[in-house]
Amino acid sequence: MQGVCRHQAIPSRLPSACKQTEGRRRHLIKCSAAPAQAKTTLALKEWAVACAALNRGEQTVLLRKGGIREPCFKPQGSSFFLFPTAFHSDVELLQPGVSGRYNEELALDPKALLGKELPIGTYAQVTGAWTVEGEEIVDALEGLHVWSKDFVKSRLSWRPKQPLTVLEIRAWRLAEPLQIKVHDELFGCFSFVDLQSAILDANLEGLMLEPALNDPTFAQKQEQLRAGLKGVRCSELRWD
Repeated sequence: MQGVCRHQAIPSRLPSACKQTEGRRRHLIKCSAAPAQAKTTLALKEWAVACAALNRGEQTVLLRKGGIREPCFKPQGSSFFLFPTAFHSDVELLQPGVSGRYNEELALDPKALLGKELPIGTYAQVTGAWTVEGEEIVDALEGLHVWSKDFVKSRLSWRPKQPLTVLEIRAWRLAEPLQIKVHDELFGCFSFVDLQSAILDANLEGLMLEPALNDPTFAQKQEQLRAGLKGVRCSELRWD
């Protein structure tokens, strides 16, 4: 497979069709325990609709490719906040009947909030990651997200020489959103941003987290994803 990122492994159980590092044994992922606290100010910039869907337990995956400054998408950590961004207001990018639940997120434009506050309500843990190729992934991810099939296909076809990265995410809701002050340095052609300079209350120890999905439900979603990947050309994502 061409263009596959090579990174440090995230613990995962791979289906038989996936490539696996020689000598490593397959193992089941156990649901992540609740973080005692958010130990990072790192944030992944993601479409506000996807952030909200993860937060509400309606989604457990993210799809990424590298950008202008990132020829290959490389996660910078296995846990991070989700920074909601504007992507597109086209409701056709969502499954039928879904858009009405995300009107506020579809209308969000963080750049219009320069100098103002933006709430960050979701903390994410990566529990599995793969690079994938081929349209088989469209059906394999059904039931794990709120996007339309056309949206998934568009992610797959954008920069077609790059594999698509599938991140399995366990989302944790912040009981009280983290308030940040929006400034220009948060925007640009990069996936991750450090919120340290933007956080209005720099003390993260008091943040209370609760899972978007309970343990049994999230474990079921994990099994569903791995079952779907059995017929997909994929490789475990590793990074240094």
